[in-house]
Amino acid sequence: EADSCTCPEGRALPFTGTRRKRSELGFESVARLYTCGDCGGCPRRGDCMRSKDPEARRQVAVNPRLAEYRRRASALLHTERGSALRKRRGVDVETAFGDIKRNLGFTRFTLRGLEKVELEWRLVATGHSIRKMFLARTGAEAGA
Repeated sequence: EADSCTCPEGRALPFTGTRRKRSELGFESVARLYTCGDCGGCPRRGDCMRSKDPEARRQVAVNPRLAEYRRRASALLHTERGSALRKRRGVDVETAFGDIKRNLGFTRFTLRGLEKVELEWRLVATGHSIRKMFLARTGAEAGA
């Protein structure tokens, strides 16, 4: 089997190289690049590409590690246990947001800037967690 991808028009995009990226946190990802030999005159060019440059060619980046993680995650989500966890997610997550909004009175951020908003959210989430631990230890009612 040839190492290639297929474009929407059915043309083969052969492997042309790799691209390495390092995230802000230091994680490195490697993507395999597949490039079409000639996109000139392709009837589906408008659907396939954003570039108006007639010399531009379609390039697809595939991260094999990410694709494998997604495949495994999908397989796990489609098990009986995964289905049960998906059903619980709405209850678990929405309950926390509802508690933070209704009982802690947090409906909007008061600080500006991403760093300050992240700090404010961490404080609110920490307060929520401490409150949950306190209620669990004392056996007190959440509405009290």
